[in-house]
Amino acid sequence: MIGEAEMQVTGTKPTFADPGAIQAHLALVLDSPAFRSSHRSSDFLRYVVDTALAGDAHLLKERTIGERIFGRPADYDTGQDSIVRVKANEVRRRLAQYYDLHPNSPVRIELPTGSYVPAFHTAAPAVELEVVTEPKLIAPHTRPATWPLYALGLAVVIAVTAGLYVRKAAPPTRFEAFWAPFFASPQELRLCIPTPETYRIYGSSRTALIDAFKALPPGAPRPKLQEDKIQDAQIIPESGFFLGLGDAHAMSLLSTFASLKGKPPQIRHGNETSFTELRAGPNILLGGFTNRWTIDLMKDARFVFATQGPEYGILDNTTGQFICKKQRAWEPRPNQDCAVVARTVDSKTGHPLLVAAGLDHFGTYAVGEFLTRPDRLEPALRKAAAGWESKNLQIVFRIEIMRDNIGPPQVLHTQVW
Repeated sequence: MIGEAEMQVTGTKPTFADPGAIQAHLALVLDSPAFRSSHRSSDFLRYVVDTALAGDAHLLKERTIGERIFGRPADYDTGQDSIVRVKANEVRRRLAQYYDLHPNSPVRIELPTGSYVPAFHTAAPAVELEVVTEPKLIAPHTRPATWPLYALGLAVVIAVTAGLYVRKAAPPTRFEAFWAPFFASPQELRLCIPTPETYRIYGSSRTALIDAFKALPPGAPRPKLQEDKIQDAQIIPESGFFLGLGDAHAMSLLSTFASLKGKPPQIRHGNETSFTELRAGPNILLGGFTNRWTIDLMKDARFVFATQGPEYGILDNTTGQFICKKQRAWEPRPNQDCAVVARTVDSKTGHPLLVAAGLDHFGTYAVGEFLTRPDRLEPALRKAAAGWESKNLQIVFRIEIMRDNIGPPQVLHTQVW
């Protein structure tokens, strides 16, 4: 007998018993033909589900979705721009296509008409218990049953009945085994985010200053800098105030994922984090060249972030060759990017350490999805050497850049030690 349980997220805290099951099901839906062909529909569905499960259903308003998913300004006219309503209808249609092909799905995601707050339905299978015949105690004809014999029989019945409820635990998936050291630790989890160098340029001559120093194609003449035209220009460093879009995307996914697992992370800037703090518990380091702790704590690994002359990239320490590299000087818009995932079970901090870093913006964007989606991480773990679950692990992957989005990861190397 199958009963149906439902959770409609309307408050500030989800009440569903297993949000991990919803996340796993969401990964299946997004990897289906109904959603693989539309990045915007996938982003829309992932955002509303993640936001609802995080307890922020109050943010699922048309204007907020338009701003965060479709890049609309905060004050855009929703009456004139119907992008959110149109895309919501498309998501509903694609969900219907998926469930038409999977009518017995144990979990269902619904986007009710007139709302952007998803509802989750889960099938609750009835527990089938083995029928056990209660042993009968036959008293001898010559005398009544004694109390010790009765107690022994009762103990047998209780033991057999209790055995009915013992369930053999299913072995953890590769995805669960990868994350186990971080969620099993009793200490607080820390998410150490990048601190990119950022500057604000003020003054009426800021455009002239930018034109004089911006990167140019090889052979292009550089305009001469006239001092009298940049007299009022001011360059103000503002490190620690901004994140790139890729960094922010990865931070959001990792923070939400950890929170749903019952371990909301403490978020800290890399430049403001001391080694003493890192020694207090498990850590996730986000970012490569923009996070000083990534550079320091990965320098003895096989795959590292390195700079050699005009080139920078991901270097294989065993060969001295770049796996992925870029020029520090001007280059056209790239069509691919790379990233490194490094999981150290017992790091220099004395606790599990995870490095999640892209070579550039798009690689960091991809690494958040790679680590929080079983359908992304599991295939890479299948290629890892036996016994990786209790060892240190590095994965290097490449992604294709598809206009305003990215393709699936292509694993280049794995290292277990």
